[in-house]
Amino acid sequence: MRAHIALAVVAVLVAGACSGKRAPTPTSFFADHFASYWIPCSKGEPCALPDDKRAGLSPALLERVLAVGAAYPDRAAVTAASAQLDEALAAAAVPVLIDVQPWQDTTLLLAYELVAKRVWRHGDKALPVVRVHRLDHTNIEPAWLGHAGRAAPLVLLDKLEIELLDNLRNQRATDGNVVDAAVRKSWRALAERAIGTAVLTGAIDALAQRDELHKKLEDSFQSKRVHVPYPERLLLGEDYFERLSPYADPQRSGGPLFMRTDLKALRAADRALGEDAVLQALHKLRDLEASATEAHEVHHAVHGTLDPAAVPADVMEALGDDDLQFGVSTDGELRAYLGELHDAEAPPCLALGRLARILAGARSPRTPHHYAARVAFKHLHGGEWLTSAAAVAGAVEQLCALDDAALRKKAADAWTAIYREPMPAIARAP
Repeated sequence: MRAHIALAVVAVLVAGACSGKRAPTPTSFFADHFASYWIPCSKGEPCALPDDKRAGLSPALLERVLAVGAAYPDRAAVTAASAQLDEALAAAAVPVLIDVQPWQDTTLLLAYELVAKRVWRHGDKALPVVRVHRLDHTNIEPAWLGHAGRAAPLVLLDKLEIELLDNLRNQRATDGNVVDAAVRKSWRALAERAIGTAVLTGAIDALAQRDELHKKLEDSFQSKRVHVPYPERLLLGEDYFERLSPYADPQRSGGPLFMRTDLKALRAADRALGEDAVLQALHKLRDLEASATEAHEVHHAVHGTLDPAAVPADVMEALGDDDLQFGVSTDGELRAYLGELHDAEAPPCLALGRLARILAGARSPRTPHHYAARVAFKHLHGGEWLTSAAAVAGAVEQLCALDDAALRKKAADAWTAIYREPMPAIARAP
């Protein structure tokens, strides 16, 4: 699911990256020190790696890390050196990979922890997919949930956790339009089906409590000039609180920045989200979201570079112009979304909700994803263009009332109607 890279610059911090105290390992190097090495290299600045930052790296890994820095500014050389670093990491059984992302006139390197490898099949071809979680603490924020821009597509669990947190918060929200309200309702039904009403309600309440307590911590600063970091992840974790504790110490020079009781309350709220039953349920919901993204990216990988001459007429009609390159991008997203609906382990109503928001939610930018959603909804719901948010909300309600098999069949029928051929057989390997 390609998009741009958003760079978010954080203002004043009272705590930095929450790495905590731990013995150095290869994984901790890529979490804590790799970015501070390659970023100066990418800017053409001196980029030596001090001895105290090398701890935990074997000679073979150190050689490959230094080769990445030496490869700048040549993008092809950086990409090749990063691939060799990935090979060395795999050979050393270190669960880390480096994702190379071009951005403007430089090349970004994002470090991920490898969480799981899965395999899909298309005919007799095996298609590996990797689920990863962000390791480094840079403020480089990809604006996608996964991508197929490498041999094995990536599914970004950290970004999916943010999406999950948004979905939980949205259960208490009243903003947006009728489509957002319909998707909130359908998502809650799916979540209750997956983890139960009581656990879901408890998670929603615990997150709201944590959000409120963090806001109280920041509101204690009358000047509003101090920003207390609030990482967008399921658990803030003990490292986070260890890093903040000195700022609540009454003996701190200049006095405490906030009360110990407030920090203690925030810690208790975080632990409530970390209770076994709650955290397992949240991981189950995150993994449902991951399965949808996984199917999406697998379809991108299978279909690869598309022929502009083969862009369906419905796509060009949806665009309303003759921008063929935009049409190719829209066609790629349409194939991936229909694949997500049909082939994901998650209930297809989950993917339908994503499509509905992209098409007609209160914030729906006119991207290829938007026009792909427009074509998909036309064929999923009656064969006519849906021209209002109310019509899309009604379609979500009607389609999500179907059982999963019936909605998946509609996705396959939509594919046949659009592409004049049966949907390709793509499935996760047992």
